[in-house]
Amino acid sequence: MNQYIINCNPSALNDIKENNLIYREIQPNQFSCYVDGINGKSSEDLVSYYGLDSEDVISIETINRV
Repeated sequence: MNQYIINCNPSALNDIKENNLIYREIQPNQFSCYVDGINGKSSEDLVSYYGLDSEDVISIETINRV
């Protein structure tokens, strides 16, 4: 299973905390959330699955497990 990094604007911080997502501030005013992939869901579907607003998302990166 892949894992993903969802990079977000600071406006997503309340949603990140409410949904108990693992995150860290990577730059001033930018947060990265670390989430697991879900079978059958695209990376874009994960945004809503994990309770984030797509307008707050900057990018989504895949972490390939070896």
